[in-house]
Amino acid sequence: MEAGSVLATPQEVAEMGGTARDVAHQAAAWKRLPEDVARAQLALNASERELAAAAFDNIVEPSPVTIMVSPQTCGGAYLHTYYKINSDNQAMQCFAGAAGTYTLTNKFGRDYGSTTIRLQPSRKGRVYYDISSTYYWSTTRGPNDSNWYRFSMNYDQNIMVHRVQLY
Repeated sequence: MEAGSVLATPQEVAEMGGTARDVAHQAAAWKRLPEDVARAQLALNASERELAAAAFDNIVEPSPVTIMVSPQTCGGAYLHTYYKINSDNQAMQCFAGAAGTYTLTNKFGRDYGSTTIRLQPSRKGRVYYDISSTYYWSTTRGPNDSNWYRFSMNYDQNIMVHRVQLY
């Protein structure tokens, strides 16, 4: 399991728009966990979900008029206040605004290889992503965190960042 992350529940995968197949795959991932690890993951998931409760009330799909700040305007005097996602091969996307769960305009992904995906949580939040079709939430980071966090992936894994939660 990715350090600094928690396994999403099958219910969350459904809530985030997962297919029946995605939900079944996630349920199987939970069943494969040793009992003590599953208990720890459930406790961490519940704690993280409580922190993000308001974000689940405002799920925003991408559109031309969202609160999400587009990659083209990701800069200026307030750059330090955005939740940022960046990679080696894609323009940075920045997020600001009300508490909510925001779908990326262009999902950040990496197929098998060496592309690095980074997060800078200047805003308080987390991301929803999958590694090889198993879904996770990063743990809460920010606000005022200017560190760049990288996903430490094996060369043969793929990853896709789907959403950002701000709270």
